Amino acid sequence: MKKILFVFALTSLSYHLALAENIKCIFTEPFVTTEYQVAQNKLSLLGSAKNSKLIEGVSRQVLSPTKFQLVNQAGIILQILSLTQNGSDGMSDRVYPYEAEDFSIQNGSSLFGGCFSN
Repeated sequence: MKKILFVFALTSLSYHLALAENIKCIFTEPFVTTEYQVAQNKLSLLGSAKNSKLIEGVSRQVLSPTKFQLVNQAGIILQILSLTQNGSDGMSDRVYPYEAEDFSIQNGSSLFGGCFSN
């Protein structure tokens, strides 16, 4: 029974990710938004002019039925996203489907935020 539930959960996450065109995450301190373009394998960091950049060649690796990571071409983890239905941007009362931990914004220091997909 556990195997069936695991396969169902993994299929569900894979199906959800397959439908997503973009995954957008909102972070505070600093105020930055990231957007992962699934079909193009690009991660955009949108903040102040100093923090804005585009990372190409980003791949998505499924870690578990509810967790995946975004990795650059060198194999460095940029973000870890968990489908918890309890993500937060740290400021508003909005609840996001994904919780995110980002390592790409502050040179290895992690930031936490909330994400959604379309």
